[in-house]
Amino acid sequence: MTTRATPVGVLGPEHAITREEALRLYTVAGARFLGGAAAGALIPGAPADLAAYRADPFTCPGGQLAGLSPAVTVINGRLACQAG
Repeated sequence: MTTRATPVGVLGPEHAITREEALRLYTVAGARFLGGAAAGALIPGAPADLAAYRADPFTCPGGQLAGLSPAVTVINGRLACQAG
């Protein structure tokens, strides 16, 4: 979404979005679409779903974005997965 890169090349580069927009689409916007207005926000008392990465998805080279894997995943406030 941020580079519009595909296996056959870059398609529609004018439709690329920022990393911030992509994160919002994958998190808050998706959660709100599925669960209501308050879904997707990290606020006290709300269930926490989050992922932490070893590299910063906002500053790493664009070519690394697709290969990033979470180091830690938390679902409903509980540790669900921890890499290596």
